[in-house]
Amino acid sequence: MNERSKPHKDILQLINPPSWRRVLVVEGADDKGFIERQLDVAHTGWRSDWVVGVATGKSRVLDILKLEPTWLGVVDGDEWDSTMVDQVRASTPALHVLQRYCMESYFVQPREVWALLPAVQQGLVAGGYAAFEAALQAPLASWVRHGVLWRVVNPLWAGLKAKGFKDALLDFTAAQDDDGIKEKLQEWDVYLDATTLYDDFQSRLTTALALDSTQQLGTIVHGKSFFRAHVSVTLNQFLKPLKAEPAEYWLTELTKSIPAHADFAPLWAAMNL
Repeated sequence: MNERSKPHKDILQLINPPSWRRVLVVEGADDKGFIERQLDVAHTGWRSDWVVGVATGKSRVLDILKLEPTWLGVVDGDEWDSTMVDQVRASTPALHVLQRYCMESYFVQPREVWALLPAVQQGLVAGGYAAFEAALQAPLASWVRHGVLWRVVNPLWAGLKAKGFKDALLDFTAAQDDDGIKEKLQEWDVYLDATTLYDDFQSRLTTALALDSTQQLGTIVHGKSFFRAHVSVTLNQFLKPLKAEPAEYWLTELTKSIPAHADFAPLWAAMNL
């Protein structure tokens, strides 16, 4: 990134005029609300030294950290495996990666969501916690399949770009080299081999299905999609049957009462809190 992006400029305005405060950069507005709540619960005085800025996307978090070496960043783990996390952290030590799939993954575990509901709302759930847990976990196997496939397919575009797709064959000089054209097309074809990708999906799926539900919900299921398509719908069915609320409403309400999570201790340590 050769010049400051609009998100970068907007974040700079949070500490303008320049002060001693540093910035923790997050991907989106929901992440900002969640992280600020975690900070408020764990370290009440954090605002005197830090602000939380929104980068609008994972790649922009990385770009901004390259320009601002004294800042820190936190991003979703989503499709990154442990090897990828290690590689990114090695090149960008100021970056921290969520231990769960994404921020919404802190609002999908039945026991944790139940604990965030006021007693009066818990009392409205016919069948109590057992019914609530059963409803939240009913489609879990299908969502595990979706999460595994996402991990296989979503990184393909970045991988293709790393192999020169599509610019490598758009160059005038490249168009004159038949052997080079065939070699590059073959490289892309091998990378997108259907059998290899499907076998990878099946192998990952077998491993994921052997995990317990807590691990599946925390690290395999696409938390953002699951919360919006299922958790918020389930909450409406039990608690707002006459006037359903949007997913954003439930995310905001649950965030208000979420306790501090030990997952963030390394980040707080990096912030000297």
